[in-house]
Amino acid sequence: MPGTLNLEGVFAASPDPVRGEPFQISGHAAANKFIYVNGRSVIIRDLDDPLQCQVYTEHQYKCTVARMSPNGEWVASGDCEGNVRVWGAKGEFPLKQELKALSAPIHDVAWSFDNQRIVCAGEGRGTLMKAFPRDSSSNL
Repeated sequence: MPGTLNLEGVFAASPDPVRGEPFQISGHAAANKFIYVNGRSVIIRDLDDPLQCQVYTEHQYKCTVARMSPNGEWVASGDCEGNVRVWGAKGEFPLKQELKALSAPIHDVAWSFDNQRIVCAGEGRGTLMKAFPRDSSSNL
């Protein structure tokens, strides 16, 4: 039928950087994916097929950074309130832990080579960086 459109796919939201503020986009070579934030969402996109993506929407506040673990199984994401969430990168995104790491926005997150520790950096009163074990159950 002339004039009919068929939807073949929908691209995920693009990153939304703000001028003068830090913004992080990272990738995972073995998984062939890249990861970034947009609002309260974390988006994991496939490099070969950009229509293939996963969107994590469980943050309560605006996300500032997300990094995939070296083994590609976990994601650590930070928000503008200083919270860090560690969640599964596949399936239904099981939450491993959530903790208040800093008293202000998280600007970057890094994983240790063995997937066991996470370091976050950002703003805050007194503390600008926090390191903690990935499976810690304490509220740091």
